[in-house]
Amino acid sequence: MGSGHGCCSVLAMGAAASVEDNEIRRYVKRRGDERVLALDLLKAHPQAPCSRPLVARLIIGRMFKLLEEDDEKVGALCEEFKASHGQDDKSQHDFAKKWFNTVYQDILGSQLERDALMAFLEGFFLVKGERGFELTPDTLQEDVMPYQGSRFFAYFVCFVMDEFTRLRKLWEEATVASPETIVSLYTSPPAVRNGVIESDADQEIQPNGEPLSLKKRTLVIADAATITLDHFKLGKYAVDVRVENRATVKGYLTDCHYHPRGFGTDPVPLATQFEWMKAKQVLFTTLLGIGQRLPEAARVRYYKADAATRLKDRKFAVRPSPINDMSNAQDYYRDYHNKHIQQDIHLVMSYSFFDLKSDHPGQNVFNLRQVDQDFPDLFSAAGELNIQKQALHNNDRGNLEDLNEEKVTALRNVFAHLEARDAPALIHCDIGCDEKNEITKKESVRIKKSIGAAGAFCCSDCGGEAQGDVTAPATGALRSLAKARSVLLKTDMLKRKTSDTSNPDTATLSTPAVSRFKYAGIMDSFCSSFTANKIIWAHLGGLSLELIKQDVRQHTAFLRQFLRKHPHVWVDVSWDVIYKCYFDDYADMIGESEDSDEDAPPEVKQLRQEFAKNVVETYVALFNEFPHRFLSGTDLVCTQENVTFDVYAQALKDTGFIFMLKEGLSEEAFNGIVLGQNYLNVHADLDLVYQAPKLF
Repeated sequence: MGSGHGCCSVLAMGAAASVEDNEIRRYVKRRGDERVLALDLLKAHPQAPCSRPLVARLIIGRMFKLLEEDDEKVGALCEEFKASHGQDDKSQHDFAKKWFNTVYQDILGSQLERDALMAFLEGFFLVKGERGFELTPDTLQEDVMPYQGSRFFAYFVCFVMDEFTRLRKLWEEATVASPETIVSLYTSPPAVRNGVIESDADQEIQPNGEPLSLKKRTLVIADAATITLDHFKLGKYAVDVRVENRATVKGYLTDCHYHPRGFGTDPVPLATQFEWMKAKQVLFTTLLGIGQRLPEAARVRYYKADAATRLKDRKFAVRPSPINDMSNAQDYYRDYHNKHIQQDIHLVMSYSFFDLKSDHPGQNVFNLRQVDQDFPDLFSAAGELNIQKQALHNNDRGNLEDLNEEKVTALRNVFAHLEARDAPALIHCDIGCDEKNEITKKESVRIKKSIGAAGAFCCSDCGGEAQGDVTAPATGALRSLAKARSVLLKTDMLKRKTSDTSNPDTATLSTPAVSRFKYAGIMDSFCSSFTANKIIWAHLGGLSLELIKQDVRQHTAFLRQFLRKHPHVWVDVSWDVIYKCYFDDYADMIGESEDSDEDAPPEVKQLRQEFAKNVVETYVALFNEFPHRFLSGTDLVCTQENVTFDVYAQALKDTGFIFMLKEGLSEEAFNGIVLGQNYLNVHADLDLVYQAPKLF
């Protein structure tokens, strides 16, 4: 039931939609009545990929209601559906007509639901807007079905009936389970009459644990390793899913920051990447493009590679381009769309070509129209978009130094487009950098030597080629990063005691606690300019290797106030270098990592480990304070030269380390971040179709 688009959202009915219409939609969304929202979506956007699962859910919900009432229509429909399988086109066509009549007349419970079904069918049959034609039950059967009956059977009737059969089987298994697994009754979606939402009264369970009705059941998962995409679907149909043992969860289930291809060389085949995701139980992945492009002649894996200088002995200029997104979209249709893998993994496709530095309003809109024309309704997210990325500065890409009204105006159209799709924008904005006079020349040389070229790398792309050696192992630069922690220890920040530091809560958004947060104001201005958009701040709120001396307590204090001020902002904890620089020593301390620097003196190791423990506890406290505002992600760039399954698995382990600590996340934060409800909430109304399992 997965779809590449993810799920459409509260879209305006068109450019002419009134302010009142938009306000109604926002009100409905705040009310949380997902059934009304879903019906509105179906009527407005019947061709969006989310429409099929939504209208299927609507029909299936009504079928369950009739099943509970012992109505014979559902049983008869199921039996005839079995008989029609494998028959000729005429038999399938005849059943499709009968199926529609039964659903339209007897199963759907209101005119609102029937209108939603007809709106979907208009899009399905591509008759919406045909001159002089109106799709009605009569014209559907007389004018459309004779030519499209078999297609309707194969692509929609089978979809609904197969889903209902599967869910019915799982429901029956939950029905006969032990009383401990049946916790409460499932409240059916609220009815809507004359615009008034009516909810069924809660019902109780009999003393013997047997359910009184279908309406609410809980399916308990003893081993989280068995969780599949189906379990996310159950929460939105007939069975609520609970995880009995937190210890059986081995890693996060959603990756909001993943690059399936690099900057210019060949990616790992997408089908292979899917095998990796299934093996590591990553059920939802956002496929981000890389909007910053080098000329194709460069053919380098990363713009910092030495090979990027081979033409005219200079670095190539990096410029936004839609080519990476279009390549991702082509791979999506070749390897994913209408393939069996859709039953196992849900993909969200993301635009990455928006140029946030441009003052010209036409550039982004032109590219946007072209991509949407070639791949309609496919993209339901944006990112990774760069506001300030210091790693690009040497590639003639100074990035956004300020956000004036001219730039905001230039971006209005594309961000209105994202708002209409309820599509989040994932933003890369380094929060700051060390001041030049803070680090001596000798220390600067030592840092550069220790970190090497990897210091400029992002997106987990720290392979041997970064060092100018295409034959070097992919872990070479990362090993240099690990040893660089010894250099970091020589900075004042790592030696400070809590009592020696001024109160970090003095950090404010207008005047950062430390001058190192020089780019924080740009991110603040950006988020203030686009308050109607969902925004994800990448890399734990702008961490980078250009900021070595920042105090994490001041960073978390700043993020605390930032999240309070901007309720439409989430933060992703992607990029394994954050783990290597800040968390790895604590992993050594608790025995969950090999010693990455065996030659370090014991006193140095102890200092590093105590510091890392403090860093981890500081960030975990922030996650627990804002349990619905953080997202998991790898930031892996999947190029053939340097990425294998082991590299992918290690990136998942490293970026998930801080979430998986036994004495770490609260239950609420664990449900949101690790089990994935936060991902569903932020990514284009996936929560209309899916619900993440919860800890028991």
